Amino acid sequence: MIFPVEVLSSIVRQATLVPEVLDTSPSIYFENHDAVIRGYCDSMKTKVSLSLVSKTFHDVMETYLYEVVMIFRFQYVPTLLQRLHSISPASTTPRGHRCRRLDLYLGVGSIPYDEEAWYEGGHTLWGLVPACPNLEILVARVIRSKLYMPCLTHKALWKTIAVCCAKTIRRLDLFGLGIRMDRVEMMLRHLTKLEACSIGHVTKFDPLKDIYDDEEPKQRVISKGRCYAPIVFEDDWDYSTPSGYFNPLTVSEFKAAKEDSCWPPFTTSAPYTLPHLHTLRLDDFDSERMTQFNFPRLRHLDMFCFSKIEYLSSSRGSIPDSLTHLTYAGRSASIAQIIGFFPQLRFLNLPTEYCEFPDSHFTNPHACLEVVELATWYCFFDPKPQIKEILVAVQNRNLPSLRMIQVTRPGKCAVFDDLFPDEKIESIQNGYWDLFEEKVLLKDKEGLEVKRMKKRMAEARATLILSVEDAQLAHMTDPNPYTIWENLAKVHHACGFGKPNHGGLDWKVCSLANCLTAIDVSTSDEDIIVVLTAGLPPSYETVANVLLEGKC
Repeated sequence: MIFPVEVLSSIVRQATLVPEVLDTSPSIYFENHDAVIRGYCDSMKTKVSLSLVSKTFHDVMETYLYEVVMIFRFQYVPTLLQRLHSISPASTTPRGHRCRRLDLYLGVGSIPYDEEAWYEGGHTLWGLVPACPNLEILVARVIRSKLYMPCLTHKALWKTIAVCCAKTIRRLDLFGLGIRMDRVEMMLRHLTKLEACSIGHVTKFDPLKDIYDDEEPKQRVISKGRCYAPIVFEDDWDYSTPSGYFNPLTVSEFKAAKEDSCWPPFTTSAPYTLPHLHTLRLDDFDSERMTQFNFPRLRHLDMFCFSKIEYLSSSRGSIPDSLTHLTYAGRSASIAQIIGFFPQLRFLNLPTEYCEFPDSHFTNPHACLEVVELATWYCFFDPKPQIKEILVAVQNRNLPSLRMIQVTRPGKCAVFDDLFPDEKIESIQNGYWDLFEEKVLLKDKEGLEVKRMKKRMAEARATLILSVEDAQLAHMTDPNPYTIWENLAKVHHACGFGKPNHGGLDWKVCSLANCLTAIDVSTSDEDIIVVLTAGLPPSYETVANVLLEGKC
């Protein structure tokens, strides 16, 4: 049976669709970013495989192969750029016009990239933004190896986004690109379709020192104290020398974009309305400047704000009182003040290191607040005063809907989640990582070295145990940290079809056995075998009997 091309296209579309990849709804506030990327990469493998089946399948897949583009290695950018500018035989428009989402991850994980190349073409993301004029989602996360400082970013990038994406962009996620608040303002006012916006490494605009939309600095010096040489970032790319990556025509376009870029015409005066924006995250939220905006549908707001708390009031016109989720880091604001501005607030996150909390005086109940999360990086920032204050408010019936007070680390940027799992960070900082990489045999040690090594091994094991949930303790009974790490790898690393190896019941049974042992209830191998084989069909009865007899 031969299917019409339209039917075949619809079938392929549904079979390879990952709805979360193009999602811009408020649910992205709770998005598992890594899971979305993994899901799309699996889908992309299927698309590529189907495109190689036949010419018919290839023509069908051409529509979807470039719909989402994700880049993790800089060396692929020049080839991809050429591909996006090319035109397929069955089309009249460049392939880049089909791209709806562009993700760029550089310096993430253990994948290096030439950081100096940033100054050659980073101000247009090496031509990728102009090559994709129908972008709906742009994610750019660039990590420098030097202290994770943001890149010295030319303002041509913000102008390029405003020019190329103003009519289409619905989600903007930027991390590692330094941008001043006045340029955030100038860029956002053009992006009227925007629904979700997250910009890291925003710096404050100081009207006493800065000139509005002035030229970018050519150099930034980061001091490291008297004993160390400062780190210097310089945007001084010499376009007269041959490029190591791009052809001369592309390089000339990079140069022209840096020298001749300009903001698109804008005639409307403040306040600027972004009618669809529901999620906003800015590292440095200049509340005085943001009063020039109006966000009528804003529901989720994450910000670091060191201005007066009064600027958050809905009476200022920018932030509506219908806000439901707020992450607030600021000064001289009590919890009662913060939630008082937002009567519909349900979730409040407070990074305790960056907040100064005067005593709260709850004069009016807050009917909607359900969760307060007190986020802390370090143990010496004690959240107990805030917890006590919240509990007093609950006792006085000022927080009738509150169901949870959670103490946790603040949400890290997703780009670091795979690079540094919490237990690995702890192990590296405490100097134990060598014990996980190579097995230590105490029989090879002598005298005091044995005692010293036993202590280090015990501390490393304790670090791991304190970093995991109870369900993982079944893998941590061995005293050697290397063996523990190996057990965790066997269970949680991918094995076959890209799936983790934790679907079986064996480790769950071992976990229950460990719990019984902890309360002095002994469990024999026979008990474990009985539990493991209890759910097997009758045809496995012989196998179960053999296992039991072998233990008798």
